[in-house]
Parts: sequence; structure tokens; C-alpha cells
Amino acid sequence: MKPRFNSLLSMLRAPSVWVLLFGSLLSVWLAWHQWQEIEARSQQRFNREVTSLIHSIDARFRELSTLLLASKSLFAGSQQVMPLEFTAFVQQLDLPHSQPGIQGLGYAQWLLQAQRDRLIQTMRAGGQQPDFHVWPVCAGAYFSSIVSMVPLDQRNRRAIGYDMYCEPTRRAAMDAAAVSQQTVLSAVVQLVQDPGAPQPGVLLYLPVFDTPAPPPGRRTDAALRGWVYLPINAGNLMQVLLASIPNRLDFTVTVMDVTVQDSPTPLYTSAGLYSQAHFSQRVRLALYGRSWEVNALSSVEFERNVSYSAALYALAAGLGLTLLVAVVMEWLRRGRRAAEKLAEAMTHDLRERNTVFETLFQSTPDATLIVDAMGRIVRHNRQASSLFGYADVALDQLTVEDLIPAMHRDAHREHRKQYAAQPQVREMGSSRDLTALRVDGSVFLVEVRLAPLSLQGQPHVLAVVRDISDRRHMEAGQARMLKDKETLLQEVHHRVENNLQVIHSLFELQVDSITDPTARACLADAQARVRAMALIHQVLYQSHDFAEVNFSDYLALLLRDLGATLGRPEIVVRCDTQAVRMNLQRAIPCGLLMSEAVSNAYKHAFPGQRSGIISLSLRQVADGVEMTVADNGVGLPPDWRERDTLGMRLIILLAEQCGARLSIQTGMGTRIALYWKEESEKAEGNA
Repeated sequence: MKPRFNSLLSMLRAPSVWVLLFGSLLSVWLAWHQWQEIEARSQQRFNREVTSLIHSIDARFRELSTLLLASKSLFAGSQQVMPLEFTAFVQQLDLPHSQPGIQGLGYAQWLLQAQRDRLIQTMRAGGQQPDFHVWPVCAGAYFSSIVSMVPLDQRNRRAIGYDMYCEPTRRAAMDAAAVSQQTVLSAVVQLVQDPGAPQPGVLLYLPVFDTPAPPPGRRTDAALRGWVYLPINAGNLMQVLLASIPNRLDFTVTVMDVTVQDSPTPLYTSAGLYSQAHFSQRVRLALYGRSWEVNALSSVEFERNVSYSAALYALAAGLGLTLLVAVVMEWLRRGRRAAEKLAEAMTHDLRERNTVFETLFQSTPDATLIVDAMGRIVRHNRQASSLFGYADVALDQLTVEDLIPAMHRDAHREHRKQYAAQPQVREMGSSRDLTALRVDGSVFLVEVRLAPLSLQGQPHVLAVVRDISDRRHMEAGQARMLKDKETLLQEVHHRVENNLQVIHSLFELQVDSITDPTARACLADAQARVRAMALIHQVLYQSHDFAEVNFSDYLALLLRDLGATLGRPEIVVRCDTQAVRMNLQRAIPCGLLMSEAVSNAYKHAFPGQRSGIISLSLRQVADGVEMTVADNGVGLPPDWRERDTLGMRLIILLAEQCGARLSIQTGMGTRIALYWKEESEKAEGNA
């Protein structure tokens, strides 16, 4: 538990955590603020549209009131307005176009009950209303029957003859208008034109009096002639008003008559009412004695069109920027911690390296000096002090020229300048002997190796000085011994060659004294073998290399001698050799074998005067050496393997002595090949 707590505390101490926390809170607050601004702007747009609807409702009712006043003036100018005259007047108003949503414009006449029959006769007598009757029949001294309705369409015909004063809601509005002599709006009623309509309606009344009219506030039934009125279907009116709003946003409306607080009456409700609307506005409107309440709610489409992307973008940008800053800070913090650990490790490693360097610098067996660009000795090891005879402190106060004999100091300064121009690791004075000067004035031979070095950004030179006086003395003695040995070996080879030459001459004298052909041939073969060995020592003596012989040179001499003794004009010898070097142990048996093979080719491959070619090859192949002697003569006899000839025995024995693999092929000529692996014998080019 405690390690987890410590880990939590360590994490909370990190600045990046606080930056992430504070930045996230700030981003959320800014996004929330942006969200609120978006909602406020959306609410303002919503309110403007609702206000526009309220203004439309108020303006429409003012227009309707003006229309009633104009109709009233028609009755005020005449004691008797005929239905046709009223119809003509209303048709001039073009209500379907000027006041869409209005059912029509009507007139209800105010009469005593005793005048009912007379009114029915009058209306029927005109011929336009042959079935006119007053309905319903109600008790009371007066009645007010609708006698005119324009336009007189099928719906409005239902209202002709209707006694509006019988219905309490209509009667209340009509009485209020008669008393105030002003336009009065009724409460919610069911229009007789639309008995089955789902939307209720209202009536707008304006009384008509005889001239002169009684003063307002006092009702005189005798002076009252009737009412001009407008039947209004609330649903149609609201739909027309909503459609007339330019660029209307999507919202739904509920209109209530709230004149009576405890019993609000619904007038209109939009289709598709969204009960969970986020935006809403409730406005009360006073209309000619009634109080309407308009409750507007945002629709699903409106809320979908409200774009909160700016707030979301602000939140995402804030969180992203916060995260980026926190990540960068954490990366920098971890990088700093890693750098501190690395610096600590590097410091420790540097100290260890300095210790190792100092140990190596002081323990190296050679004198080591570090010299700056001015030639001052800035550091040295103990061997330098011992070699030059200076105390440690004294040597650090000298220049490198102080360690050189006076006669060479000026030249050394020039050499030091040249080295500073092109510093590189090299030996100093490789082509001449260098001398150094000890503190006691003695001069000794030295070997100096230089290497460029940079200390604190400044060029320096590391000089390793070694006293080679003893070595040079030893080398001189070894050179004398080597020269004596070479002279002795040269003399030995020369004497061996001379002795073999003497033997060769003795064989030659012996051949001249023998008449037997077989004996002469045997002595000639022996003489050739001795000559082959003598040529080896001759080549060694002439090359001044007593360890190895260039076998290509040897073969050239061998072929020359064999051609002089055995050659014929019709036999051509071709030699294709590379410069292969052999030691003496292999060169002698190989030389004897080649002499034997070439001699046999001369003697037996081309009987009579037959012409032919003898080919010699010596070359480096793959990982070894191949040497061949081939001819295009008659070849070996079929039973050559069963024959026990001296020449064939010598070839086989000499091949074994060479450590080579022997291959003999015959048929159309003879081919003798030797192959051996020898890393020390390498081709040096074509001979």
C-alpha cells in the first residue's frame, strides 16, 4: 500500500499532471461557456420568431378591427342597408386574399321578439333566402339573428338565421361590445359554420347604433341596430399567420385563452408538438377584452439545426492542446531526468575513464608527452621524467625543443608547424635517426610516434618517445650475423653446384669411354638427373634467396638443357608457367620429376622422325598448385602399369616425395599432372 501511495504522490508532484488537470477543467469551462452562448443565441433567435408571431397576431386583429369599423360606417350612413348592398361592399374588400384565414364578414340584426315574423317575411321575400328562419328560439325580449354573411358559400349558409344572442358566450361578447361601443373579442366558441371542426373559433364584434349613438358606457337597446362581426377559425388563422413569417424556424405553438385564470381554454395546438423541447417562450397577449397566451416550443428539426460544433471543437481543441502540452512537459521532464541520469552516468564513466587513462598514461613503458600548439609540455608520465632525467615539476616547465639537441631545434620548429597544418597519426622521422637530449647533456637515439589530440577544444599533440639506442646496437649485430650467414649459404650452394657439375662431367667422360648403347643410355639418364639437381642450386645461388626458388626460372633452364641434348627440329616445346616459389625440399624432387617426364617425352613419344608438341604448364589453381607435362605422341603402351620401368618408378616416388597427387593419362598422347596444396607458394604474375 505504501509504495502505491508514494507512487501516487510522485505522480501528483509532476507539473504535467497539474497542467493536464487545470487545462482539462479550463477546456471544459470554456466549452460549457461556449455551449451557453450557443444556446443563448439560439434562444434569442427563437424568441425573435415567436415575437414576430405575436406581432403578426396583434397586427391581424388590428386589421380585422379596422375592417369592422369600415363595415360599421356603411350601416351608419344609411338607415336601411340591403343584403345585396352589404354583399357588394364586402366583396370589394376581397377577404379571401386580404384576410386569409377569416371565415367571412357578417351582420346580425338586433330586433324585438315581436319583429321575428316580419324579419322572416322580409328575408324570404327577397328570394335569396327562401328558407330563412330564426334559430334557435330563445326566451327574451330581443333576439339577434344573422341576416348577412359574405361570402355566402356553403359553409356560411349554415350561419344564416342563427340567433347568436341565445348562446351565452356570444351574448357576453355582444353585450360587452354594445356597452363599450368598441370591438370585443369573444371567448372560445364552436362556429356554426364548422360544427364538426377539430379547431374552435372566436368572434370579433362591433356594435352598430342609430345616429346619434348613446354615450359609451350606457346601453340603449332601442338605439342598437345590430352587430357587424367576423367569425374566425382559430386553427386556420394561426396556420396562415405561421406561414406568413419569413424564414420561420421550426417551432410548435399552443394558443390558450387565459382570460379566466382557473380555466384556460385551448384555441390552437400545432401538429407534431415536441413535449421535450429545449427552447420555449410563453407570451401573453391582450386582444380586445380577452387575454391569450402563446406558448412556443422548439421542434426536433430546430434543435437538430442548433450547431454545438463550436463548443465541441473548443472542447476538443482545448483538451488536445492540454494533452499535447502535458505530454511535452512530461516528455521534457522525463528527458531531463534521463539527461540527469545520463549526465551522472557519463560523469561516473568519465571519472572511471580518467582513472583508466591516468593509469595507462602512467604505466605505459614508453615516455609519453602531451604538447600544446606552442610546443609547451602540458603533461607527461613518469617514464618521460626517467628517460630525460628531469624532475616532474621541471619537465612541465619546458618546451619540446628543450629535449632536442641545439643543432636540430630550429628545424624541429618548422616540422612542428607543418604537422599542425596536417595533423595525423604517424611516426616522426621514419627515414632518419632522431636524437634526444637528456638533462645531463647526453644525446641518445629515439623513436617518436605522433597523434593529434584535442583538449578543451584546443589542438594538442600526443608524443610517444622510445629510447632505441640498445635496439639499434642489437640490430647492427644481427645484420652482421645475417650477412655472414648469407655469405656462408651462398658459398655452400656454389660448392654443391660445382660438385654436382664435377659429377656431371665425370659421367660425360664415362659415357665417351663406353661403347655399349644400353650403358651409355643409363649413364646419360643419370647425367641428366644430376644436371637437374645442379640447376636447382644454380638458381638459388643466382637469386640470392636461399630459402625458396622461383620454379618458373628453373623450368626455363631445365628445358634449355634438355632441348640442347635431346631436342629435335620436328618436336616443339611449349611452356606456360606462372612464377611459383618452392622451398628446396619440394623443388629438388619436382625438378627431377619434370626432367624425367620431359626426357621420356623426347625419347619415346615421337619415334622415328615423327613431329609433335611437348607442353609444360605450371600455374596456381584454387587453393593449390598444378604442374603438367603433356605430349601428343604415341602414348604409353597398354600394359604400362604392369611394366616395372625405372623412369615410371622414379616419377611415382618423386611425386610422393613432393607430397603431390599424381595423375597419368594416356591415349592420344600422354599427360602427367601433379597437384598439391601449398599456401606459401603463390603466383606472382605470368612469366
